[in-house]
Amino acid sequence: MSMYENVGLTSLDYIEEILHLRKALAAVSDECSKAYDKIANFEQQRWVSVKDRLPEIGKSVLIYYPKWDGDEIQVAKLEDDGMMFDICGEFNIGTGVVTHWMPLPQKPESE
Repeated sequence: MSMYENVGLTSLDYIEEILHLRKALAAVSDECSKAYDKIANFEQQRWVSVKDRLPEIGKSVLIYYPKWDGDEIQVAKLEDDGMMFDICGEFNIGTGVVTHWMPLPQKPESE
């Protein structure tokens, strides 16, 4: 006696149940994938503390740092040494001054 017969299923019922479960699993997997994409998108839209991690070297990001005359947000790239941010090729600022960074937003979709 086979396993599916022990629970009162015919072989056809067993196959149909497996196909049903496969479809349900695919749907759940698709929903998980969509949720992961939303989380990844959200992660790209928030400020990251430099204490948690630094951006990829050479990649343009927004940086935030407090100044005595007001807070500053600039576009900058982390230099190869991982210690300084290059701000538009004009000047450098140390990673100890910068408190947060954020990936640049996506470019607008063309119309």
